[in-house]
Amino acid sequence: MTPSGFARFARFGLAGLGGIFIIAAVALSPFSGWGRGWALPAGFALGLGAAFFAPKLPRLPSGRTAFLLVTGTALLTGAAWLLSTRVSPMLDFARMYDTAAALAAGEPIPDPAYQALFPHLLGYPFFLSLFFRVFGPSAAVAQALNLLLSLSVAALLFSIGKKLLGVAGGLAAGLIWALTPSHILLLSLVASEPLHIALTLLAVRIYLSASVRAPVWALLGLTAGLSSLIRPVGPVYLLAFALCGVVFAKGNRPRLILPVLAMAAAYLSVTAATAGGFGWNLYLGMNRDSDGGWNAADYAVLEARLDEGLPAREIQSLFTAEAFGRMGERVRDGGLLRFIAKKFSRVWSQDSFTVYWLSEGRREDSPLEITSRAGFLTALCNLGYGFLLGCCALSLFRLVKTGGDAFVLPVTVLTGVVFLFLLLEANPRYHYAGSAILCLLAAGCAVELKTHNKGGMS
Repeated sequence: MTPSGFARFARFGLAGLGGIFIIAAVALSPFSGWGRGWALPAGFALGLGAAFFAPKLPRLPSGRTAFLLVTGTALLTGAAWLLSTRVSPMLDFARMYDTAAALAAGEPIPDPAYQALFPHLLGYPFFLSLFFRVFGPSAAVAQALNLLLSLSVAALLFSIGKKLLGVAGGLAAGLIWALTPSHILLLSLVASEPLHIALTLLAVRIYLSASVRAPVWALLGLTAGLSSLIRPVGPVYLLAFALCGVVFAKGNRPRLILPVLAMAAAYLSVTAATAGGFGWNLYLGMNRDSDGGWNAADYAVLEARLDEGLPAREIQSLFTAEAFGRMGERVRDGGLLRFIAKKFSRVWSQDSFTVYWLSEGRREDSPLEITSRAGFLTALCNLGYGFLLGCCALSLFRLVKTGGDAFVLPVTVLTGVVFLFLLLEANPRYHYAGSAILCLLAAGCAVELKTHNKGGMS
């Protein structure tokens, strides 16, 4: 098979994977167990309808106007939500808050033995502590930072969408991000996701600079490394960039060898000292009884090993060996496909998990009574997510039909993230690593596609 023939084969293969993802996410949503199962399919139908008519809408006069509309919408929706709610950090979010406050004050961090198992847990608290030192520790500081990061994400989505599909594509990607309910609700939490998403999109934008110079790819590796210090999925991004760069490159592919090596070296220079291992997450992810999610029994095993004073690397190694044992059991017990479907639906067939955390952390002085409106917010989040998937479906169909390649990079990244969390712990929070990528995939819904739009290196 010639390189161009392989590229065409890969293109249609990726389109198929994107289609399977969308169909599975919608079809499994009534069985995800998070309630309001009707909302996601209903939103999907609405998204298809809106995406069908979107290219017929009038064009904005300039890219600057579109950019201001995107960032202004993100600012208004985010600020309105934050002003109407009061939420205290709890559980995982309280750990991040307490760690950031301790770092800002120069005090010992809480649970040092636990955090040694997962060095990436210090990435976001360290970033947050820089602002705590100036403004003092407060959930409001973290929320204000989240709003600024959300504006950055909207701006980056506009820039990337414009690069791939013109002003209309950038406008669609940015507005979908700014108006998706779960992205707005997430701003209330002291969570690492907004920072991780912003760094991930910055890496995507660097990749799309269309430069094959080693220093640019080294910068790409550094940015992906920084995102991995927040959520350690950087290897997925590196592989996606390398595959898209090599498979879909035009001209001399060997010229990419040095840039790819520079990217990998730069990534390792950032992450080597903080590599923690995936043993525990893989062990959780293979638990059939909890559908690959967190559970008290497995956590008790972790606590026992921490109490024994075992080193972090040894604990991760023990869990890795036991995880492979569980993996073998999943293959032998004949229920592997059912297990995979349940894990997939936990992460990708709902978008309302934020509502649970908001209800748990709601303060009495909150202007909006979140708990009594939890059902409405759950339906709203899943309706918005379904709308996003509907836009993705029609965008993907149009891009394939017209020969556009703008879906290649988003689907490659998304496929890697999905596969990773089919192996590791199935935490509903983790799908936010792919939510901004879905906004990029949806961007084609607003464009009258008449030319080929390339997602690889040229």
